[in-house]
Amino acid sequence: MPSIRDIVHASGEVINAVPRDQVDAVLRTQLRQFIPAPFRIEGGVVTDGNGTKTEAFSALICVGGQLLDADGSKAIVPIDYVAAVIDATHTLDLNSLASAYSRVSAAKALKKTIPAPGNQTIEPTLGMIFSVNATASLEELADELVRLNARTPSEHWPDALVVANKGQICYMVQWVGDKEVSGLEPEHSI
Repeated sequence: MPSIRDIVHASGEVINAVPRDQVDAVLRTQLRQFIPAPFRIEGGVVTDGNGTKTEAFSALICVGGQLLDADGSKAIVPIDYVAAVIDATHTLDLNSLASAYSRVSAAKALKKTIPAPGNQTIEPTLGMIFSVNATASLEELADELVRLNARTPSEHWPDALVVANKGQICYMVQWVGDKEVSGLEPEHSI
């Protein structure tokens, strides 16, 4: 039986080899291996109680929502039922990063009204930017994230940027009880 490491590695290989026009569908297929019911992986838009809608996302990790296509490739899902939005592209550059950042930020700005089951708090939506490749280095992408973050409320920042064949950029956290806040700038790993 293959280990989880083997399954993740095989998924990464599939994603790295995906043709430009199939990134969304292949990403959703690969994610479905790891996300258990009752959650679904759909491509689609997110809406709030005021009728505000986002642009379409490559993948939504969600429960509920109205499917628009028989194959489940497009959905309209209320923000209360969205755990994560993923904006995906094949090759990321600084301009497409700014566009993806804007879309993710818009989704994170939608207000949830229902606490997560078993919680008393309303959990924020996770927002990710994903690409197979990038024309810019991780350092250049991190610098651009710092510029974009400077003009965006922190609760609307994307939570991670993943470039499948280069590495990831994410933020540090402050653990409950810690007195220091570390990682105010995006950190990257290879």
